[in-house]
Amino acid sequence: MTTYRITTKRKALKGTSGNDSFFGSKFKDILDGQAGDDYIFGDDGTDQLNGGGGSDTIFGGGASDKLLGGLGNDSLYGGLGNDRLNGGAGRDYLVGDDGNDSLYGEAGMDSLSGGEGNDKLFGGDDDDYLFGDKGNDRLEGGKGDDALYAGDGSDYLSGGAGDDMLDGRENYSSIGIMPDKDKLLGGDGDDKVWVDDGDNALGGKGVDTLGIQIYGPATGGYEKYALDFSKITGKKAADVGYHGIKAGQFEKVSGYFDDMDVGSVVTGSKGNDTFQGRGKAGLINGGAGNDVLSAYGNNSDPANGIVLNGGTGDDTLSGNGNVTLIGGKGDDQFILTPNAKSTIADFSGKDYFLIRASTFRYYDYVTDMDVYPTFDKVNPVVLGTDPKPTSTLAQFLYDTDDGKLYYDADGTGLRFGLVHMTTLANKVALKASDFVFVL
Repeated sequence: MTTYRITTKRKALKGTSGNDSFFGSKFKDILDGQAGDDYIFGDDGTDQLNGGGGSDTIFGGGASDKLLGGLGNDSLYGGLGNDRLNGGAGRDYLVGDDGNDSLYGEAGMDSLSGGEGNDKLFGGDDDDYLFGDKGNDRLEGGKGDDALYAGDGSDYLSGGAGDDMLDGRENYSSIGIMPDKDKLLGGDGDDKVWVDDGDNALGGKGVDTLGIQIYGPATGGYEKYALDFSKITGKKAADVGYHGIKAGQFEKVSGYFDDMDVGSVVTGSKGNDTFQGRGKAGLINGGAGNDVLSAYGNNSDPANGIVLNGGTGDDTLSGNGNVTLIGGKGDDQFILTPNAKSTIADFSGKDYFLIRASTFRYYDYVTDMDVYPTFDKVNPVVLGTDPKPTSTLAQFLYDTDDGKLYYDADGTGLRFGLVHMTTLANKVALKASDFVFVL
């Protein structure tokens, strides 16, 4: 390995075909590693650093430098100053560090991080990872299925071609301060775009998903939400009703809503939404589309609780605690879970219960292993005003007098006792075909 140290002004050096080390100076150095896995440190001065072939490691140093990785899987670090980093071909790792930097991944699956300052990150070809970090950054994914993370600051994110993931949410360390207003554009492809307070998002072409996670007050307690996603399919971004978030050109929503208070209302889009709620009370309307709705209600007041309404479409609903499930129109499936104690308001028609064996597994301390129950799929449910199990296999017991559905693990009611699953408010008659089992 050859080592080069610069001691004179404006020195240009080229390496060998081997693994070389370059140490620059306070002057404007021009260093070219050429072939081999080279180590190049520019030090002070406005340097031009070229890795050449091989997997190189390049540090810009204390001024505004130009770094070029070239061929190979390179690592480039800008350091101080307003640097320009070009990864070249290969799987490169680029870090702007301090200053207002410009990072270009170019060919290959690259990872770009802006660091401090107002940076510009361009992924280029292939599937890239871009992280703006601090400052008001501009991130463009380019081609490929890219992942773009805004970080802190008021950032601009553009996915470009491909099925991209854009995340405008702040770092957890920033929660509690004034929100930054990001602009996000999914571009072509089926993108998923995450937003938080103050963001403006457009899905672009393709089947795009708007992602949103809302937590209660930082000081604790509950919050009353009024979110409306029914207008997010338009060309222009529409206000969704929460902290200045605007969105347009989206086909569906993925949302999590924590600490819901009495009077909270969430209205879904026209597409296939996925909503999860948690808290004291509120209403989540899926609307049109085949929606997936779930909730946990922790309100002991039977007069309140969380209501899930699937609306039109073939929806999937599940709830634990003080939760009421309304399938609405369509052939809906209700997921059964042990001790859920939810209420189903309108089980009817071609609706059915979905039972996943993994949900009912338990740990056997004698055998030191997880045990999956064996269900009686021929006679999965026993009906009556005081139903008794008819099998040593796992069954469901449906009390036709009060509409309560129980689970019995072994035909004796002794292993876990009778486990209350849900209550059918309409006390509809059930049959074996209403129960669908999956692994």
